Amino acid sequence: MPSNKIALDFLKKCNVPVAAPSANKYCHVSPTNYKHVLKEFKNLELTIIPNHSEILDIGIESSIFKLNFEDNVIELLRPGFITVDMLTNILPNFNTINNFEENNVPGSDKKHYAIKKKTFLLTKNLDINLNKDSISFLDFGDKYKSYGFKHYHTLSKNYDFYKAMQNLYSKLHFIENDNTELLIIYFPEENNKYYEVIYNRLIRCCSGNLINNNFNLLNSKKLN
Repeated sequence: MPSNKIALDFLKKCNVPVAAPSANKYCHVSPTNYKHVLKEFKNLELTIIPNHSEILDIGIESSIFKLNFEDNVIELLRPGFITVDMLTNILPNFNTINNFEENNVPGSDKKHYAIKKKTFLLTKNLDINLNKDSISFLDFGDKYKSYGFKHYHTLSKNYDFYKAMQNLYSKLHFIENDNTELLIIYFPEENNKYYEVIYNRLIRCCSGNLINNNFNLLNSKKLN
């Protein structure tokens, strides 16, 4: 059930249950405003109820849980804003399992959330010795701001995970349309309840491509 007022007003007008997919094509980055939807389906006749606000409450897709009430098990299939800890506060007698490899849930494909550009995930603080004018760089914090990238962006200069979730898809949409061929995303491992949530999206945006210590490009199978 959405919390957005426009969406709630629409549902009240319909007065019937509504089931609908996300407004993006399979294995492409998610939209966060109506302009993204217009561009994604520019060759189709669509009726769009615009929400002109660029400020998002959360910014990423919902969590997906599978609840087994016979064995008292909570299975997390896709991490999102609602965490396992939030559920166990309500269901304290339940055990929890992370199963991000489940293939029968939205967002489980290893190329989900991808943009139309070669994209790589950097999880360690390494020197970047490539042509900085030909690369888009998406930082977390401002560690690489001084490197002189012509196309430099950050999810949050203050290492704010909540702000990073709000900014993630709008930044990816913007970068998809610049004149570079390569995107590098820096997202180091942190002790934060939303680290896995953002990493889950980023590793799929990068199709599993990680950069190692020697700056070789690796095709990682790690999706959790």
